[in-house]
Amino acid sequence: MLTSVDGKDDAAVAVNEGAWPSAKTGWYAVGILAAAQAFSGLDRSILNILVQPIKQDIGASDAQMGLLLGFAFAIFYTTMALPMGRLADSRTRRNIIAVGMTFWCFATAACGLASNYVGLFLARMGVGVGEAALNPAALSLISDYFPPKKRAGPFSTFLSSHAIGSALALFAGGWVLQYFATHDPQIYIPFHGLLRGWQAAFLLAALPGFVVAALVLTLKEPTRKSLKATNAAGDDTQAASTADVLKHLWTNRGVYVPLFGSIGALMFVEVGRGAWAPTFYLRTFGLSHGQVGMIMGTIALVCPPIAAFLCGTINERLARNRKIGDSMMVTLGAILLLTPFMIVSTLVPTVTMTIALMIPQALLGIFPLVMGPAAIALVAPNRLRGTVTAVYLLSINFVGYAIGPTFVGWLSDSVFTSEEGVRYSMALVSVIGLPISILLMLMAIRTINRVVSDVA
Repeated sequence: MLTSVDGKDDAAVAVNEGAWPSAKTGWYAVGILAAAQAFSGLDRSILNILVQPIKQDIGASDAQMGLLLGFAFAIFYTTMALPMGRLADSRTRRNIIAVGMTFWCFATAACGLASNYVGLFLARMGVGVGEAALNPAALSLISDYFPPKKRAGPFSTFLSSHAIGSALALFAGGWVLQYFATHDPQIYIPFHGLLRGWQAAFLLAALPGFVVAALVLTLKEPTRKSLKATNAAGDDTQAASTADVLKHLWTNRGVYVPLFGSIGALMFVEVGRGAWAPTFYLRTFGLSHGQVGMIMGTIALVCPPIAAFLCGTINERLARNRKIGDSMMVTLGAILLLTPFMIVSTLVPTVTMTIALMIPQALLGIFPLVMGPAAIALVAPNRLRGTVTAVYLLSINFVGYAIGPTFVGWLSDSVFTSEEGVRYSMALVSVIGLPISILLMLMAIRTINRVVSDVA
């Protein structure tokens, strides 16, 4: 049986536990957290457009670059998710985010100072350590800034801002590489030497995050809601024990396992393809880095806000009647519509056709990533929400980041060995991952619909 404490009437919660923060306070926090998420996307994704020059400078293979794109980042990003989630359930979440952000910005700068594969791999691991702090703490914060019926919009805004950061990475990375290619600036750094274009891109990506990390400290830590209702001992401050977390996950495994697995399979496809998409454009159509950055950056900048608005509107309407099963049906529909576009888009003969097929992907791909955390916020008790979210993030990001880009790189080296082979590798991961995602989502919907009355 699904158990949730957020099914209470919002007014009753406000009377019993203190009023919710004002909308102004809540949306100020969402704005700062969305900026943090955007720069998380920037620092995480900047490597995607730098693959070719890095590969040439350090002599790496596609498989090795796949490890940098995925596994090096994911190894600590996923394993640190659980401890960060536990901290988010019991410590000041604002401080967790600020410290984590400062750490990943330093690690991004370290990527820019690396001169060999090992140094770049270690620095990339550091980016993952820092970014692991953001989502569990931020999603928990948003849950306490807004009552359940008003969370979908803030969740959508926060989560979709990652795509804006990815767009900035493409714009900035493409521009920096194009500038270095045409002007050849001689920038010397003491104890390091001349700065290459890809190294400058990392350093520029790191700088704005330090400012946002300072702004995070201006946020007010909201009162945690519904704590007494979720603690059998009646203690409204003590964090839930590991046994509490495991019991909740096991009791609701029929929902969590297929839900996490479905979004994980989708992430395997989306992250694997996204990491190699700039390289695909460069190798298949002979575009410049500046052109690739402009094309992909524009799509990533325009489409996610539209999708976030649609997703937030749909989710808020469903949340009024706690239609968790219906929200998962929307997610399933998005994955079904996404499938043909993803399979075909890298196989068509012209760049114009590819761009036309990439646009609906950018729109539809947001829906599952927003609806998943929104469902968790509805069914997980407050004291467990950060940890459950961390388990969710661990699951989907390990499959997505650790396996997706690495698998595409391995296919390009071992199966489709020509320079254009990356297009077939990207199509194949879609053929493998999307049917699995659809099947598991159907299983999650079946379970949710069977017990939805228990969370109404």
